[in-house]
Amino acid sequence: MKIRVALFGGPDHDIIFDTDDEYDIPHTPNKDVQSYLDYPSKPAGITLFSEREILSVHANRLQEINMYIGLPNSDLSEDAYTFTNLVIKPLMEYTRWIHLLPASENHHHAGTGGLLTHSLETAFLALKFAYSTELLPIGLQDEEQIRKRRYLYAAFICGLLHDAGKIFDVDVISSTPGVKKHWRPLVQPDGLGKVQPYFSYEVIWRKGRLTSIPFGHLYSSERCLNDTCLNYLSDVVKERLYDKMLSALGNYTTSDDFISRCMRTADWHSTGTDTSYRYDKQSGIRASDTAARAIAILKDNISTLNINGFDSSSVRHDRNSPPPVHIMIIGGSVYINEHAALDFILNQFKHLGINFPDGDIGRKALTDLLLSGAI
Repeated sequence: MKIRVALFGGPDHDIIFDTDDEYDIPHTPNKDVQSYLDYPSKPAGITLFSEREILSVHANRLQEINMYIGLPNSDLSEDAYTFTNLVIKPLMEYTRWIHLLPASENHHHAGTGGLLTHSLETAFLALKFAYSTELLPIGLQDEEQIRKRRYLYAAFICGLLHDAGKIFDVDVISSTPGVKKHWRPLVQPDGLGKVQPYFSYEVIWRKGRLTSIPFGHLYSSERCLNDTCLNYLSDVVKERLYDKMLSALGNYTTSDDFISRCMRTADWHSTGTDTSYRYDKQSGIRASDTAARAIAILKDNISTLNINGFDSSSVRHDRNSPPPVHIMIIGGSVYINEHAALDFILNQFKHLGINFPDGDIGRKALTDLLLSGAI
């Protein structure tokens, strides 16, 4: 007997890993995948991971999507309108297609896994914008309730697939020693994650690209959306909603309908947010991420840091306790006792396995990040 476990929370949350359901996304991020997203790609290339491993890193985002889209997940049938059938299955197919490719060569989301991160963020933001935007009615009240929910879903899918054509703008070449092959999306449609004998790969951007993106949208929508997804969209009987989605994707810059506006606004926000980040040369990750982690470490340990304690002597009553960290707020600016706080953060970075220099070099690099407006 097959038992459905809760995707996100619920009384059976703890047995999430006891299921062999390929569409249950782990709540805990896969550490190997996370390391590739946090740090520069290794010289040997990007390692292949399963779709579940990759999506485990985005479990929180999936929970946010589930809250807005409001789909049940109790029916196990293949044709049920559930979160698994309508969201997880298309998303896993899309992840199998793009794997951990970057979204651009040197613009936004240019790091490993950037395309999936950007696609998921754009999909979620498009869903939020559709949720809060009025859809002009064309039918009765009960028809409009069905129609609005389908438009929410359409905006989500278009946000997810809006950059899918970029897969045709890169050459994916095996970096496995002794294997001289590259992936051809049209010839090998099962997706990068199913190509053998790949174990790792490198990405090379082609010149004169962006010509195949409209075609890529059509191809990706056909491969990612199953019959249940298409049936769900076809419940809007007075409009051809799927055709509207294809039009919005294929005429990205010129369409001005409900779906296009939600998708473009979401894309603009996601792109603008990422391009405002700087990349730190020391750690290889975004400077804002590094600084934010440093501040989070102080916040999470504030009760044990003897904040603003008066005993600033080097001899402490408890040898296991950190040295006192003094914080002063002057004219709206925050000043900290430099070495005590920085050393504590650097030790925590080391404990968490974050690739960051230590000693004087680490203190200087961390100080530069905190003072440069990275947060």
